Amino acid sequence: NEACAPARPRTIRIEKAGTQPVGAANEDGTYPLEGAAFAIYDNEALTGTPVSTSDGESQFVTAPLETGKTYWLVETRAPAGHVLLPRAVPFHIEVGADASASTVITTDFGADEGFTSVRVIPAAAGTGTAALPAIRVVDTQVGVLPNSGSAGIYPHLGLGAALLGLAGACAWARRRAA
Repeated sequence: NEACAPARPRTIRIEKAGTQPVGAANEDGTYPLEGAAFAIYDNEALTGTPVSTSDGESQFVTAPLETGKTYWLVETRAPAGHVLLPRAVPFHIEVGADASASTVITTDFGADEGFTSVRVIPAAAGTGTAALPAIRVVDTQVGVLPNSGSAGIYPHLGLGAALLGLAGACAWARRRAA
C-alpha cells in the first residue's frame, strides 16, 4: 500500500526573476533573470557542503530533498546591478493531500520578516520541470543614490579671493587718488 510507505525525496525548482523585460514574462509579470547562484543547506548555520547548488541559470531543479525537513535557500551571487537576498530563506517540503500526492513547499518565515521578493509557486498539472513546485526569488535592483552636495568649496574660495582682490584694488586706487 503506497499510502503507508514513507514519502520519497522530492525535487523542486528554484527560479530567479527580475522586472526588466527580457524574454517571455512569467505569470506574475516578472521575467527570468540569469546570473544568480544559489545554495541549499540542511542546517541553519549554513555550514558544510550544500545539499544543492546552481550557478548562473535563471532556474534550476534541486537535488532530491527530504520531506518534513527544514532547508535554507541562500543566494550566493546576485546578477550584475542587483542585490543579494538579505538572509537565508527557510523552507520545508511536504506531501500534498491530493490524489496525486503532489509536492508542497512551505516557507518558514512570517509576513513581517522582509521576504517580499520570495514567492512560492505551487505544483502545476502535467509533467516535466514546469510542473514542479518552485520558489521564485524576484531580485531587487541596486538603487542609485542621488547627487547631493555642491561643487565643493573651491568656487566659494575663488569668489572670496576675487572679492578680496577687488577690495584691495579699490583701496589702493583710493589711496593713490588722495
